[in-house]
Amino acid sequence: MKALGLMLAVSWTLGAAEETVSRLVWVVSDLDKSVAGWSKTGTPASAVRKVALAGGSPARSRMATLRFSNVEADLIEPAAGDGLLAEFARRRGQGVYSLVYAAASEAELEARKKDLAARGAAPLFEMKLEHLPGRTVRYCFCDTAEEGKFVLGLAYDSGGPAGQDPRGARVTQFAFVARDLERVSAYWQRLGFPAMTYSHPETSDLVYRGKPGRFSMRLGWQRHTPVPFEWIQALEGPSTYHEHLAKYGEGFHHLAFNVENMDEAIRQWASWGYPLSMGGAWGEKGKPGSGRFAYHDLDSIGGAEIELLWNYRPPASAAPPAQASGWTSLFDGRTMGEWGQSGFPRQPEARVSDGAIVLPAGAPLTGVTWRGAFPKTAYEIRFEAAKLNGGDFFASLTFPVDESFATWVLGGRGGDIVGISSLDGRDASENETRSYFEFETNKWYKMALKVERGRIQGWIDGQRVVDLGFVGREISLRPGDIRLSAPLGFASYNTAGAVRAIEYRALTAR
Repeated sequence: MKALGLMLAVSWTLGAAEETVSRLVWVVSDLDKSVAGWSKTGTPASAVRKVALAGGSPARSRMATLRFSNVEADLIEPAAGDGLLAEFARRRGQGVYSLVYAAASEAELEARKKDLAARGAAPLFEMKLEHLPGRTVRYCFCDTAEEGKFVLGLAYDSGGPAGQDPRGARVTQFAFVARDLERVSAYWQRLGFPAMTYSHPETSDLVYRGKPGRFSMRLGWQRHTPVPFEWIQALEGPSTYHEHLAKYGEGFHHLAFNVENMDEAIRQWASWGYPLSMGGAWGEKGKPGSGRFAYHDLDSIGGAEIELLWNYRPPASAAPPAQASGWTSLFDGRTMGEWGQSGFPRQPEARVSDGAIVLPAGAPLTGVTWRGAFPKTAYEIRFEAAKLNGGDFFASLTFPVDESFATWVLGGRGGDIVGISSLDGRDASENETRSYFEFETNKWYKMALKVERGRIQGWIDGQRVVDLGFVGREISLRPGDIRLSAPLGFASYNTAGAVRAIEYRALTAR
């Protein structure tokens, strides 16, 4: 059995509203086999190098780095007796060892370490790893495993933030199994992390180990990073969740990746030697908000699983006709006009540049709000938007819906979620309007939104991505500062974006 410990490194700024997962560290017993296995999937990998895991010891352990498009993963093969990582691998064999939050400086690491100790998470040990010549990372691990299900860590990287590789797949989820979600959530809250939100998905077409499946789960979500954390409470079984609990106990279960063609992706992963272990579907088949999931067993190269996620997208449909008559411009390309600063806390100033309203990355929100007249329903609005840098929503539109308001999220939670927030109190990432769209940096996209009585539709470059009938449903804004975007406004979240060519027209009431 291949020993595995997994460490997730997270970029963290003291006092910031959101962290960014930037590093995974895998402790394996057969590094060469693990690197070769991941290389078959097309994941870029560095050369193998020797490292010392225990202070004062010679470099006897081995490490290589995988590079996904948004996360790096350090695979570590600890030598016998080389510190607590080797002890962890010997004692447990597999499981999450640590989430490591990256500090911008040594002083910030010390401040965060002191804060965690005051909250009851005392330091366990420290180590330094040389990733490249002249680039050393200092780690400090804290005592959180018993209640938090993994060891929380801190790190300062002398070489600056880790880089990623666009050739690698994009990680869209970090997932864990736990028996008591509320208890785990309460523990992390005491350490200053967000409480979980919960859902109980309705699934269908279930498959388990090559046969019809009968399993269910309850989910807890932490969305303080662009890549969400999914906590899974296994209910009815058998399932791979139950297998993991029996074999390894509570802790890390899988990484997730979005795919365009689920059947093709399942065949591809199986051809690489990683068979389908469990799968199914959610939502009403062929409708917005539905999709499929498939787990593949990677125990042979690391003791974890990967999950493939496919989200239904409505067929491409022509955007609302771009007729010249009836359209009213809301931005002249030269001045802010009726657009004012939204006034989010610590908001940098939005400004006009090169014919667009630029929304600099905020801490976390930046936005502009329309101060002029605008209809409450029966209208279309169209605009162009571009993501300049960052990994979250860059030009989300808050708009009126009768006597309420909603937000069309563009690029949320990792940079690719699109949907309406909120619907029956659930965010875009949690309701049936959720879909995924890969937004390239510095590329302009044409957006169009149509609001009619009982129906909201949205298009990106002529592709319909939202088609929501909301009669009998509750439309509202997500609680919090986004209310400052109402009645009509654009906002970005820890991300720089830009909007231009903003126009609207009233529709004839039906």
